[in-house]
Amino acid sequence: MASSSVTKLIDTAHIIESKGTHRYSIIWFHGFGRSSDDYKDLFTQIQPPTTSIVLPNAPKRLVTIKGRQHYLRNWYEHNETNIEKSLQVIESAKELIEQENQLIDDASHIIIGGFSQGACLSLITALTYTR
Repeated sequence: MASSSVTKLIDTAHIIESKGTHRYSIIWFHGFGRSSDDYKDLFTQIQPPTTSIVLPNAPKRLVTIKGRQHYLRNWYEHNETNIEKSLQVIESAKELIEQENQLIDDASHIIIGGFSQGACLSLITALTYTR
């Protein structure tokens, strides 16, 4: 089970509801330092009518860039040594897939992807998802 701080990313996701019968879902994970706001317009313009778009937001965490610390949205820090944090994020992504699967009852109709860190998260999630 994911921690409450990671589960919060599900609660703060931006969702673009399908314009017709909801048959498909796209879950798109943003890149390092970005947010769902960066993708809302794009997905609104290209959204198929029977598809819901889910744009989760990574939590803001303290990261070190060139020796300086910043609070930025990220799925994991580049030099993450705490594997438990990374596993929690992956489990939270799987929970989001399950949530969408309950709505459309067909995991094969769920597409996950992302950019940069989001692409890495979507890849590891897809490779370890058992449905």
